[in-house]
Amino acid sequence: MDPTHHQLPGDQPDAAEEKHFAEHDEAAEIIDVNTTEGDVPMDEDDDEVDDGAAAGVQDDDDDDGMMELHDDSVQGFFEHKQPVHCVALHPTHPTIALSGGEDDMAYLWNVATGERLHALAGHTDSVIAAAFNMDGSLCATGGMDGKVFVWNSATGTQVAALEASDEVMWIHWHPKGNVLLVGTNDGQAWLYNLPSGNVMCILAGVHTAAVTCGQFTPDGKRVITGAEDGTLAFWDPRTASPVFKYTPDDGRWFQEEVITAIGVHHNSNVAVVGGSEGTARAINLTNGNLLASFSAHSSSIESITFSRALPIAALASTDNNITLFDVTRMAARATLRHEDAVIKAQWTADGLHLVSCSADRTVRVWDARTGAQLHRWMGHQEPILAMDMTANGETVVTGGDDGVCLVFSPLAPAPAVASGSSMAH
Repeated sequence: MDPTHHQLPGDQPDAAEEKHFAEHDEAAEIIDVNTTEGDVPMDEDDDEVDDGAAAGVQDDDDDDGMMELHDDSVQGFFEHKQPVHCVALHPTHPTIALSGGEDDMAYLWNVATGERLHALAGHTDSVIAAAFNMDGSLCATGGMDGKVFVWNSATGTQVAALEASDEVMWIHWHPKGNVLLVGTNDGQAWLYNLPSGNVMCILAGVHTAAVTCGQFTPDGKRVITGAEDGTLAFWDPRTASPVFKYTPDDGRWFQEEVITAIGVHHNSNVAVVGGSEGTARAINLTNGNLLASFSAHSSSIESITFSRALPIAALASTDNNITLFDVTRMAARATLRHEDAVIKAQWTADGLHLVSCSADRTVRVWDARTGAQLHRWMGHQEPILAMDMTANGETVVTGGDDGVCLVFSPLAPAPAVASGSSMAH
């Protein structure tokens, strides 16, 4: 295999406690976000939000300490007999969901009816990753058995069987084409061309332990990966070489901390990286500069995602909290509270509302401009392990430790961002 050049879809020639390593102006210059007038998040003085008061939520325990079983879901899928580790919604047909579980099975099913569409068999260990490609024509499942299967989403037939080098940690589709990125337990990331299944390149030589998280940048030109050994690499996948990297040898970087989450801004210029001890780093991806180091949480950061309308990254943690972090000011703006570990937070397409799921068995909807909790949904009898939603936020699908997938819907449509608005610097 020739690793010197690999053509990617859409390729064009390349044109809390805080320590700041660059001027705030650098972050402001590389973040280009339109913010509706009056849609600026709360000030730091208002940074703690009661998780129930704003929405008038009542305790679900009665006077005898018995938990009331409450179900706000509108549909469910019940064919998984063991914990559901991953769920995904079809990008163009939002009534189609994909789920995978500890029963070594994956299913395509109908969100509206709960009906099974296709059983996707073949894994011999837990299915821990599931995702649709950019147009939904293909979907992929990754397992602890070191196998990745690619399926025709319409027929459920297997298109390709990919053998990874070790246990699969995560998968991520290229945003513009049929290229699949797979992170493995042995410190490597693999790029496969689909539907052929041919290996395009292997990203190796930086990580010495499991690649715990990674993704393509939104423009599809680069790959960023983080690992259990605390290393981070920003790769040019066409040459399979790192553009830059960070290791614990750099005193400014994570020290004895696993990298657990990476979020990349939609302009592909800034990333926020989170660790197992709750600290985070912000990086300028255009030059590799470290913008800031901050203590966002007291335990592991599980997901990081950027708003498309506000200069805010949402960091979800096992300390029960979500931090809304202002990436232009490099400062925390608000804390949103669950009652147990937060597994994931995801923005609606308008960038104004955040949906989160937690081991407290709830799904919550927040207004990121005020920090107010708008909805609190229940239905799972065990911790929620996975979540996905439609871009407009009108359908949310979850997978739980109880072996059940639930559907929550609808959300009221969020207000659109006014045209011609600009971010205040």
